[in-house]
Order: sequence, then C-alpha cells, then structure tokens
Amino acid sequence: MMIFAHRGGISKAAENTLEAFEHAISLSCDGLETDVQITKDNVAVLSHDEDTLRLTGKKYKIAEISYSDLVNVPIVHDSGKSFVYASLENFCRLILKKNFKGYVNIDIKPKTKNAVQIVLQTLNLFSLPCKIILASFYHRQIQRVRSDSNFATVASPLETRLHYVQSRIGYSFGKPAFQFLEPPLYYKNKIITDEKFIQLARQRNIQVIPWTINSMDEYEYAKTIGLDGIITDYPEKFLA
Repeated sequence: MMIFAHRGGISKAAENTLEAFEHAISLSCDGLETDVQITKDNVAVLSHDEDTLRLTGKKYKIAEISYSDLVNVPIVHDSGKSFVYASLENFCRLILKKNFKGYVNIDIKPKTKNAVQIVLQTLNLFSLPCKIILASFYHRQIQRVRSDSNFATVASPLETRLHYVQSRIGYSFGKPAFQFLEPPLYYKNKIITDEKFIQLARQRNIQVIPWTINSMDEYEYAKTIGLDGIITDYPEKFLA
C-alpha cells in the first residue's frame, strides 16, 4: 500500500515547505501531496489556506500579496523553527534535484481559470521524473485541467459522490474521466470508503487513496479493505 505525505508531513517541518518534502522523500514515501494558491503577481505557491494566518499568526490573503513579500512572512512550526513559503517552481526543482520518481499530487485551490493556467505553465517548464496527479475541489477546474493537459486527475467531489452512489447499486455509468479517487475515510462519522466503494473502483481501473489517515487503526483498516494507498500527516509512522 502506497504512502503519500500529506503536505509533506508535519513532524519535522512546517507543512507544504521544501524542508517537509525533502524529509518525506528521505523516508522513501511513494507520493507527495501538496496544495497551490496563486499570489498577486501570479506565482504558484504551496499553501492549503488562502491566507497566512494559521501558519504565521499574521493574516495576509495570498492572492493580494506578491511572492517576494510572502516569503518574508515566516511560517511558525511546533519545533520552534521558522520556514519560508515555497513556490511551485522551487518545489519542481527539488523533485528534479532528488530525482523523485513517485507520485506528486497537486491540489489547485483557487477556482479561477488563470490558476489552472499558471500551474500547467509552471509544470511544463520542467521534465519531471515523477508522476503528476492534479486535483481540485471545484469540478470546473478539473475539467479545465483535462481539457488543457494530459496529466492524470483526481475525481472532483461531484464525481466522488457519483461514484459512491453507483457503488451502492453496483453499477457504473460511462467511462470515468479520472484515474484516482481521494475520498475522506468518513463522512458524518460514517465510513464511506468501504468494500463496495473499492470494488467499483477496481472494476473501473481507478486507484483509491483516501485522506487523512493518521491513526494505526485507520491504517490497519485501509490494509484490510485493500486500499491502493493513504494520505497521511505522519508518513514515518507507517514507513517504520
């Protein structure tokens, strides 16, 4: 079962920083998961949140600040160390430097058309050794990715819900446009990523890699039902 480092992991460095991803690569993780926001000057940066408050204690909307200003807002980590926001371009350089050949899962957070364009333009600057997977919460964004590139994609929330419904009746409609499903393990305290969900995915040749699996009980459950992988904040826990 594959192990994806969620935002690079959070044990050794702040999430979505180059140091976090370098640590994840050193652990021999099968995949890296990250998120992208777009700065005021159209730089793709690694960040889950649309502002800096949670990670820095200071609130700046990333879409309203330049990249040169953003890197001067230090990210605070539990270790007491400070870290710097990374650009997608510098992340790609790290992938090249480390010759990382696993999966790189990039979640495009903004719903603007130019966000997809900037991400694709940045990725196309490099001949990366890894396998790129693109995702977005917004179905229209995923449609744009599929229209403008040949990268593998994750099912949008809409497509994931449809897959779940189809798994209840044991029948699928049409050929899926996605190669990966990344559902939550639970929805309203009920397990939704179950044997029926996975069985239909197998029939459709889709890999299932849920988030965010952090406990050993969840990990053992994931192995028992035959998931293809997990996305976790603590990859070292499951790679030991």
